[in-house]
Amino acid sequence: MKLDLQHTQILQLSRQLFHSVLKLNLKQHFDLLIVMCGISGIVHSENFGRSLLNSIKNLEYRGYDSCGVAVIQNGKIDLRKNIGGIDDVNLKERLDQMQGKIGIAHTRWATHGGVTQENAHPHLSANRKFPVVHNGIISITRAQGKIA
Repeated sequence: MKLDLQHTQILQLSRQLFHSVLKLNLKQHFDLLIVMCGISGIVHSENFGRSLLNSIKNLEYRGYDSCGVAVIQNGKIDLRKNIGGIDDVNLKERLDQMQGKIGIAHTRWATHGGVTQENAHPHLSANRKFPVVHNGIISITRAQGKIA
């Protein structure tokens, strides 16, 4: 329990620091300031159960605005995501109950775009055949055409 409390305090402090940097525009004082989300994936011959959820818990410091998990089981995609930290989203979406042999997970630190369920990852490809996560900003223009 003590470790969980320390972990929570560290997350709160890092979030406060990051938002202070944004508010004060301190980016100008750094040669490079990088903030990225946490991405994890598992491919396994057996059901990986909670392993994918545990993998993004280890990456929660990389993003706590939203998170989600997508698994593929018997050719079907089970995609669950929501705003909030991993424990909160797990309570809402039951991420710990997901079963599959292929999966991808994402924790989001919202640096561009609002903290919304729509902006939470994973997303589905345009043809809705596979889940997608990314780090950074993707801008697609008509000249670039459609993506999968």
